[in-house]
Amino acid sequence: MAFDFGMVQKDIRKLRRLLQRAPKHATPRRVHSLRTTIRRFEAAMVALALDSNANERRLLRKLARLRKRAGKVRDLDVLVGYVAGLKMSGEQDCRVQLLEYLGSEHDRRSQQLRSVAVKHGESLCGGLKRTSVHLEALAKDSAVGKSAPGHAMLSELRLQRELAAPFRLTSKNLHRYRLKVKELRYMLEMEHDPTDREMIETLGRVKDAIGEWHDWEQLLKIARENLQPATQCKLIPLLQKTTQQKLKRAIAVVNAGRKQIRPSPAESDDKG
Repeated sequence: MAFDFGMVQKDIRKLRRLLQRAPKHATPRRVHSLRTTIRRFEAAMVALALDSNANERRLLRKLARLRKRAGKVRDLDVLVGYVAGLKMSGEQDCRVQLLEYLGSEHDRRSQQLRSVAVKHGESLCGGLKRTSVHLEALAKDSAVGKSAPGHAMLSELRLQRELAAPFRLTSKNLHRYRLKVKELRYMLEMEHDPTDREMIETLGRVKDAIGEWHDWEQLLKIARENLQPATQCKLIPLLQKTTQQKLKRAIAVVNAGRKQIRPSPAESDDKG
């Protein structure tokens, strides 16, 4: 199966553009693009076993910091949308109070994101350029260019086995499970194997269902900590009910998808 070096190079160019123009107020689309592009780049470095190289190690450390900042902003964008879309009568004071807090946090997190982007932007662009040159050399190597690296194939098999393992999913381990789902999905996307299309779609559904539950859980936590007095606010029970519904749905989607995530015996033999 072919490894898509072109996709990685495209992500590098995209990251450099995003870093060279760091606006004071990034749009939700731009923040999401930055975060997902960094995720794909991280997965590519692991797949190519480049994450231990000095340049890439420094690069990944700084990009992780930027990704986490972008994640905080993205979360608040989503949560504001959820609160604004809640269907309930009365309790407008609680809704306004929560929206004001989320808006204030969004401004603060946006400033932090821009600060990191400005501080490390130049060095990140330089590191990305060096990685791009290295990838050009790797792409010319027929042994690498024609097949996914063995390191990546072993990582995929390990992730599939972990995701298919028959353990009980709860609110305590569901988010960690999602991180592995995302990692496997990025790896499969970079290989362009038509036989993986169904699994990629399944992983996408699992990722989205868990992500939606996690967002609501975070919103509930924020509301409990910041609404005053929370015990008298009817918004809290509504958020609790919605969060529980999203949790049940997420677990159902995961359990339904595990059969497709599990590697076949033949696949295990080929990749072992």
